[in-house]
Amino acid sequence: MENKLNKIFSNVFNLDENDDKTELKMGDLPNWDSMGHLNLITSLEEELDIFFTNEEIVKINSFEKIHNLLKSK
Repeated sequence: MENKLNKIFSNVFNLDENDDKTELKMGDLPNWDSMGHLNLITSLEEELDIFFTNEEIVKINSFEKIHNLLKSK
């Protein structure tokens, strides 16, 4: 799961796939703003065939939180 998540982060935020993203959180990247967050959520839902609730979308503001939530789904 972490590899897929890493790839999605790389695609959405134009990052090198080899970079460590485990410590990233919203605001660390210039393009991880509110619009970037929506792009990330949309990509995650489409690529992983899942759905996030509004409450989850607000809470998952870091790579780690997203990874932990995905493990529980």
